[in-house]
Amino acid sequence: MRKVPNANASALATAKKTSDKETTRETCRTPRARQVAAGWVLSATLTLALGGCSDPEMKFRSRSFAGATDATGAPGATMTTSAANTAFSPHALQQPHPKPVLLCVAPLSQKPELQNGCEVTSLAMLLTAVNRPVDKMTLAKMQPQDPTPLVRDKSGKILKWGNPNRGFVGKVDGYGYGLYHEPAVSLLNHIVPGQAVDLTGQPFSVLTQTVDRGVPVVVWTTATFHPTLSWVTWESPDGPVRATFQEHAVLLVGYDPHFVYVNDPLTGKAAQRLNRSSFIAAWRQLGRQAVTLKRLPVNGSSGEQRVQPEVSPGARIPDA
Repeated sequence: MRKVPNANASALATAKKTSDKETTRETCRTPRARQVAAGWVLSATLTLALGGCSDPEMKFRSRSFAGATDATGAPGATMTTSAANTAFSPHALQQPHPKPVLLCVAPLSQKPELQNGCEVTSLAMLLTAVNRPVDKMTLAKMQPQDPTPLVRDKSGKILKWGNPNRGFVGKVDGYGYGLYHEPAVSLLNHIVPGQAVDLTGQPFSVLTQTVDRGVPVVVWTTATFHPTLSWVTWESPDGPVRATFQEHAVLLVGYDPHFVYVNDPLTGKAAQRLNRSSFIAAWRQLGRQAVTLKRLPVNGSSGEQRVQPEVSPGARIPDA
């Protein structure tokens, strides 16, 4: 989320301040899939127990993907397992079905130091997840910059500014915009040479497959996690830049058929549940930008633990 001199700035100023959690990760426990003899019912129970975590956003409740809606209208929110909706079907059991995944990665907040530091804070969480922790403030100083000065007309409209594909535009701790995937990859490769992976332009299924392998992904989206109609265009040294001050970056840490789970640096919350379809639509608006790292083992292991609950037979996870 960018700092802008309007209602958006006021909303940002009142956002809840959450202190950074600099620990490397919490401990997850793997759930059990139960088979009930009467009626051959598969349980779709997912329980995430976090050592030392008290954040209610981090706790899942027992669900089955029945197709109901929650208060936001998102499908699949009412998920109670019963013989009626999970009755045994030999054909259904023969169909491959995806297993939702959730990675435990310690959350970080970009606030209060980095008003526009969602990108570097998300990168800091990514580096922590692969056992290469770097402080967000260090990353903010190291990130590529586009020093092109801001030029406005008499009405305040932005006429000229920098290119986020070249480096950070504006000030990360003041009035600024952000940076995109190319300079983010350069920053990661400076810290862990040759290990950055640019997933920009790939189908969303590639992002979820990366999470499934135990590595989270930094994703560019909007601060509302929905498509936005608020866009501006300015001239940069490289040509016109079309941008939205709703631009935001988060760390994708999990998914299931109806939701994605992100560590949001703006709120400082971990495993925040978001409507999958809306999130993908906003990600597309921001150019399908995503970056990650190759899995970097320490002493032969990356230390990641994954939660892989069973879901109802035949459930499908749609691609982008």
